[in-house]
Amino acid sequence: MCRMWLSFSNTHWPNSHGVSGFNVTWPKYTFEEPINMVFDAVKSSHLEINDFCAEPIRLLWDEAFAFSH
Repeated sequence: MCRMWLSFSNTHWPNSHGVSGFNVTWPKYTFEEPINMVFDAVKSSHLEINDFCAEPIRLLWDEAFAFSH
């Protein structure tokens, strides 16, 4: 998880972490496909649909965009 966050902070792409054997690609979050990466210490990390947060995230995104202009 740390390598993915560091990769994201350096390259804006979490999948350039260079960890061998880690087969899950962290997808870009979109409103059409709201998918999150779940880091699980017990099981393996996996992707899951995050449709319950899509509307609040859209509201925050729209407000941030309006504020910046």
